[in-house]
Amino acid sequence: MNTRMPLALYTVLAVALTCPALAAETPTSRARAFAALPDWTGLWETEAAAGLVATGKFEPPRLWGKAPYNAEWEKKSQGSRPIQEPAAPPADLPPAVKVCEPGGFPAAMEVPVPDSLFEMLVTPEQTLLVSTYGSIRHIYTDGRQHPKGEDLWPTADGHSIGHWDGQTLVIDTIAREAGPVGPVPGAAELSRQAHFTERLRRLDADTLQNAMTIDDPQRFSHPWQLVIRYKRAMDVDRMIEVNCRENDRNPVIDGNFVITPP
Repeated sequence: MNTRMPLALYTVLAVALTCPALAAETPTSRARAFAALPDWTGLWETEAAAGLVATGKFEPPRLWGKAPYNAEWEKKSQGSRPIQEPAAPPADLPPAVKVCEPGGFPAAMEVPVPDSLFEMLVTPEQTLLVSTYGSIRHIYTDGRQHPKGEDLWPTADGHSIGHWDGQTLVIDTIAREAGPVGPVPGAAELSRQAHFTERLRRLDADTLQNAMTIDDPQRFSHPWQLVIRYKRAMDVDRMIEVNCRENDRNPVIDGNFVITPP
């Protein structure tokens, strides 16, 4: 391999170093870019989880509801029913609800149990959603497009890009693996053609709202529109890793998230 730098490249580097328009951004411009972004610091949980802590009443997530299947998939889904509210709130959530994995996207955006928290790191280039389960969702906001061809393949979280519409983060997600929206019985089944659009914004100091639209031309008769809200978690001051695969260190007892050190 030829390791010599072509003369033309030397010229480009020289121009970039001497031309302010091509030089690296200044600390001041960087500070302005961050100042224009919304402040979403803190730990967040779904409204369903916050309600369970406050009232002991379990509200099934909207993603567990009935999807707008077309005639073909409606017939195939016969026998599947949305999860219903338990007759009496259990002292600890049943195995069908207390899961040790967020189930990928979009399930990770509406986990209904109190030990599932997430926080967001908002930068000019991307927004990161980090959950207590250890998953990290990357939403690129630097102007890039979705990968094409062999560079794009289905994953549990799909591929997300976004842009800012004022203080609202508009997210576009594709390439999500085919399968149920979450790890619960009767969950809606999506194809690999499912396309997600989210509008994430803060309603007030302690409330975020995610207006999500799921369009699946292969299985839906029309787009599925959902509104998911999140409340700021006030009873914890740091992210705590959830581990319940073998020895549950974070049981939910009487609607309260309990921390048991290993």
